[in-house]
Amino acid sequence: MIQKHRIIDKKAGLTLISITLISLAIWRNILMPIPQIMPITPIRQSYISTSELGGRLRIWGYDESSSGYEVLWSAVSVYYDAIAMGDVDNDGKNEVLGTKTRKATDGSYYEIFFDVYNEADSGRWERIKSIGQMEGVKEDQKYRDHEIVVADVDGEPGNEVIMKTHHWLVVYQYSEVEGDYKKLSSTKLFIDEKMVMLDSVTVGDVDRDGVTEILVSANEEGIENKAYLLIFQDFTLKEFVQVNISAHLGTYSANSGLSLPLSLHNSLHIGDLDGDGYLEICSTGYKKESDTLYKLLQRGAVVTCVGDLYKVYLFVWSHIGELILESQIYETFYWPLPSLVFDIGEIDPNNEGEEIAYSDLEPYSHQLSLCYFEESSLSEIWRTALDGFAYTNLYIADSDGDGDNEIVISGMELRSEAPTGTFYLEIFDEQGKSLWKRVNGEIGELDVTYMAVG
Repeated sequence: MIQKHRIIDKKAGLTLISITLISLAIWRNILMPIPQIMPITPIRQSYISTSELGGRLRIWGYDESSSGYEVLWSAVSVYYDAIAMGDVDNDGKNEVLGTKTRKATDGSYYEIFFDVYNEADSGRWERIKSIGQMEGVKEDQKYRDHEIVVADVDGEPGNEVIMKTHHWLVVYQYSEVEGDYKKLSSTKLFIDEKMVMLDSVTVGDVDRDGVTEILVSANEEGIENKAYLLIFQDFTLKEFVQVNISAHLGTYSANSGLSLPLSLHNSLHIGDLDGDGYLEICSTGYKKESDTLYKLLQRGAVVTCVGDLYKVYLFVWSHIGELILESQIYETFYWPLPSLVFDIGEIDPNNEGEEIAYSDLEPYSHQLSLCYFEESSLSEIWRTALDGFAYTNLYIADSDGDGDNEIVISGMELRSEAPTGTFYLEIFDEQGKSLWKRVNGEIGELDVTYMAVG
């Protein structure tokens, strides 16, 4: 339909426009008040917590003025086998948790507890001792392979604490009424009537059913190349899916009793590697081949030897436990095995899924690598040379609170004049560039045996 328009004179038109604008302004201010512009909330400060040989726990924060990290708080004479960060009492702040072991007065068993450190105010934490205030986990020996995770696994508001010891898996929950941590569930695992040793634990809704699963890697005690991936369906720990694999998960020998001088943790992680919304499951591990021939150079002569060959892998399963990748990283005749630590997270925005960052200590080669998963294989994005360190922990996390993830790696420096090692902490960006590094910064800085970011 064609509309007809009537032309008015210029003066009358301007008058009409002015009246209209004034009327709109009055109407907006009275009937539609202009909304107040809210200040932009800065991204929350992230913290790095390090548990160090010699009994020191420290919390590090990013200092924007120096583009580096500084110690915000420290505690001495505290010895933890594992630490974690997370909001366990539903107060909106992340706490620091550390597992510790107490020997029974009659020496018949060891009991594992965890301490909790609350952030009292900015840059200051206070410890709430849990020993004597909570029901611990009993083991027959003093093992060093504890792990602790903070996550919501019961579907109710607030997080739980999931603790793994050598033989036990336990879920704790904070009670606001009692101000203490109570056991929700626990299990000591037996498969085919044989007790298994637990290697690592992680949590997540891998199958997108709305229920958080608890995943555990385990090995049969005393037997090489017989391992299990266990997917517990919920926090009750009553039902689980069992996936067998002819390998050893983690980096410990089945016969070592986990008494290696350097504890390695977090060998099990989950992430959406292919970008389909379901979470893949990834673990380090090795396959042992006995009585293998190899050549060794001794005093200028090549000598043929027979020994155990260890092939070190990254294993990847689908969310239903189907093994979809065995990626061999290196092989060696040396024992203890060189460290292999890794994490899964979003680093490269050009990749559809999440990436895997890992560092290895293959003999004569120290590397940090970033890979992506495609068509049942790992493809390398970049690789950067590292210094001569032993790596104990690696995280993909937003360590400086800017909204982008970095790679945080810790461990100890290997030097002949310092056989016990020394403090090592380094931050890398998404392209493998070192943003910040601290090595033996002051007297008394020893190995980082465990690290947490939160």
